[in-house]
Amino acid sequence: MDFVSETFTPEKWNDDPMSDHVSAEELVQTWRRGNRIAARRVKLNHAALIYFIRCECPTGFIKIGFAENPQRRLLGLRTSCPYPLSLIAQLPGSLEEEHAIQKRFAAANVGGEWFRPVPELLEFVATIGGTTSGD
Repeated sequence: MDFVSETFTPEKWNDDPMSDHVSAEELVQTWRRGNRIAARRVKLNHAALIYFIRCECPTGFIKIGFAENPQRRLLGLRTSCPYPLSLIAQLPGSLEEEHAIQKRFAAANVGGEWFRPVPELLEFVATIGGTTSGD
């Protein structure tokens, strides 16, 4: 039995709360085709959270991202940022929905998944129940 077969057994997969949307076989086939990132996204694409993380710096940039666990992602980002970061909002969604939100605010994009805190973005964050002050 190879690593992929051991890692993605139906028993382990069925215990995963996100397994309702993707079969273990589909994930294994994607993995075996050599694309581990795509295999992870096959799973993530169906049930996770779109998050908004604000940099508490003079620019106040906001990161629009996608993760199973935004709090864990926040901790990871904090290790590479000299400024405090705050999770200001999150909502259930797919990778496609994250991309649609990023496209909606493309004019405010400063690079990667980081955006200027333009009024429209701050209003969107407030609408989904987030805080725009980083509190």
